[in-house]
Amino acid sequence: DSAARPRRTAPRGAVACARRKACGDREPHLPFQGAFYTGNMVMSDNHGLVWWTELMTRDLDVAVKYYADTCGWSYDTMPMQDGSGTYYMAKKGDQPVAGLMGFLDLPHLKDVPSHWLSYFAVDDVDAAAAATETAGGEIKRPPFDVPGIGRIAIVIDPAGAAIGLITPEVAP
Repeated sequence: DSAARPRRTAPRGAVACARRKACGDREPHLPFQGAFYTGNMVMSDNHGLVWWTELMTRDLDVAVKYYADTCGWSYDTMPMQDGSGTYYMAKKGDQPVAGLMGFLDLPHLKDVPSHWLSYFAVDDVDAAAAATETAGGEIKRPPFDVPGIGRIAIVIDPAGAAIGLITPEVAP
């Protein structure tokens, strides 16, 4: 019952918090504010939330302008961790809302069209990725760590949709 759960006061995603910190905005919030009981396991309040969404595009300049004009977004920028370009953290006012990145230089994605990818928070990304396979889905990128962000896997769900799974990193 949602009324019994503690109210979540942190921003929508640890990814956003970590990116805000990387951009020098403000200190991150602890993303896990409480827990609730379901069946035989305790899950964080964040389990199952849409945690972050990113646009991967072949024309980053056009996308940045389009979403600024259409949605009123402003951006903080930072270099991609792998050095492959610039990551744009879109903001509405001071609130991070999405990420945008180009992927022309990623040969393993040469046949993939521009697309949005949503990341869903799970308490255990390794278990969730394994459960995806058991349910008939596919692991496209096995769980990997992104310092300051969390542990991520990219999967195809059993219905054929690509999604990201993330166990957000919690500040000590």
